[in-house]
Amino acid sequence: MVRAQPSLATSVLWAYWDLCHTLRALWRQALIAFAILAIGFLLAEIGPRLLARGGIGRVVDRQMCEIAVCFLLTPFVMAVHRYVLLGEVKPHYLIDPANARFRLMFGWLATMSVLSNIPSFLAALTAQSGAIYRVGLASTDAGPSLVVVITFSVAILILQRLIVLLPAIALGAPGATWQNAFRDTQARLWFVLLASILPLVPLGLLGAATSPLLWMAAASYAGLFTAILWFGAALLVFVTLGAVIASRLYQTLGDSLNRAVSAA
Repeated sequence: MVRAQPSLATSVLWAYWDLCHTLRALWRQALIAFAILAIGFLLAEIGPRLLARGGIGRVVDRQMCEIAVCFLLTPFVMAVHRYVLLGEVKPHYLIDPANARFRLMFGWLATMSVLSNIPSFLAALTAQSGAIYRVGLASTDAGPSLVVVITFSVAILILQRLIVLLPAIALGAPGATWQNAFRDTQARLWFVLLASILPLVPLGLLGAATSPLLWMAAASYAGLFTAILWFGAALLVFVTLGAVIASRLYQTLGDSLNRAVSAA
């Protein structure tokens, strides 16, 4: 049985309330996740440049770094979901690939990372004079093509339809499949899109405003260290906020996900 749908304003306020309480309760895990994200950002953004590879090579390098980060972040994402939905707080940060739930969570995190980077692959492949790499998207001087824009929109839509799957996996819901995630978000698609995107808008605007200054400051070692810390903290907030939003959406919409999958 699902809960009544809250208003969008309530959902946004709820997301920030959960964010603050989650980071305070899971501060040990959050510190580890911060270190992983900061180092992962450094490797994903600086590493491909140092290797002096072409546009598609840089996107591949970044994707491999993101998959590694997804693996290391899996315990944190699971801990956030379980805290928001169950109030559970565990003191340790356990990376346990032998656990089936861990593997399933990592697999879907990696899949969602690949989906989000498909537009970057397309932009790099269709670039006429080599891709200019940006955070989150590779593009040309002329800007992304119509195909890339459409692909990006489709990828966002698919990711929003899958968002309720992650907390279902963290809780071991009996119907935790992508088909049931699509089924549960079908009737309230616009609510899912707005409830998951609106809370991230302020963070995105802040990142857009500060990124150019940080990249200019990165010319010095002190500036580079500051940029790494800033982006690590920003990514931690982004990941945690996304996880708490997904948890509340699952709590509100998770119907098919909570039903046992019938035998064929």
